[in-house]
Amino acid sequence: MVDDDCPLCQMLADQPGPMFWHLDGSGMDFEFPFSFHRTREEWEKEQRDYEEFSRRCDQRDKQRKAGLLDDEESPWAGDDDSPSVWMRSFSANAPDEPAGIRLFGIGAHLAELGTDLRSSPDTVALADSLNHHFGNLRAAAQDASGELIAPVVDRLCEEFTPILAARPDLSAKCAALEGELRAFVARSLGVPEDDDLPF
Repeated sequence: MVDDDCPLCQMLADQPGPMFWHLDGSGMDFEFPFSFHRTREEWEKEQRDYEEFSRRCDQRDKQRKAGLLDDEESPWAGDDDSPSVWMRSFSANAPDEPAGIRLFGIGAHLAELGTDLRSSPDTVALADSLNHHFGNLRAAAQDASGELIAPVVDRLCEEFTPILAARPDLSAKCAALEGELRAFVARSLGVPEDDDLPF
């Protein structure tokens, strides 16, 4: 395991056999045969979305250089062009994504929240507790019945209360993550829901 404090490293360590994780993607082919998409149409839509995302990032970069935007504003934005609460992580949260991919996206945001909590010695234990409960969620998601997912998510969401008491500045991230977790439960149970989920 690369980093035992990282929810994503923990998730990869759950897999049987060796696991390779190359985060920058610079050596990967971008063509459809090498993608994770089931159809060329899905891949082409991703290419269009990526072009639009790049256009928005370039526009924000120009605005930032012109002094029209705060340097701390995240380049990650939803379709409504509102900034995301996530500054160092991203997940698409598409309704048709496999459960493992959705769980990985939750883990990415959980890792960012954990990094925020680890910036203060007083809240390191809260980050550890989140990781522990995320491990329980990973285990519950492996169970074909899925009956433990909702109670495990309920318990994980209870962890946001002490986080908000200690770090009110993280309230937007806690709310966004709770929304993602509740959506994960709904999708796991086959409950239809809105596609307008926050990043």
